[in-house]
Amino acid sequence: MNISIKIYAFHYLYINKFILNLKNFFKKSNFTFCKIKDSNMIIKNEKITILKSPHVNKSARDQFERKTYIKTVQIIFENKNVDNKFIIKLFDLIKFLSPNVKLKFSVKK
Repeated sequence: MNISIKIYAFHYLYINKFILNLKNFFKKSNFTFCKIKDSNMIIKNEKITILKSPHVNKSARDQFERKTYIKTVQIIFENKNVDNKFIIKLFDLIKFLSPNVKLKFSVKK
């Protein structure tokens, strides 16, 4: 069974902190039947241009940029008979590891 977690944050340190917390959580909990793999970080840029003046000065503009960092972490369970209640509890615990990131889960059996 594979659980992949997509992590979204506005700063890459939040993602690195989340992954360290996740690895420490698995070490402390003695989960010997699973492995954690992480992929390269993706940076998504969004640029927004806003006019300063509402009427005539089209050359007066402000530009803003927002960077979103995305990383995928896979938790691979060696035991294929993992209980659904265990996975739900695991999701709840993972959500509380770092409040500064947005998480998306997907499960493959």
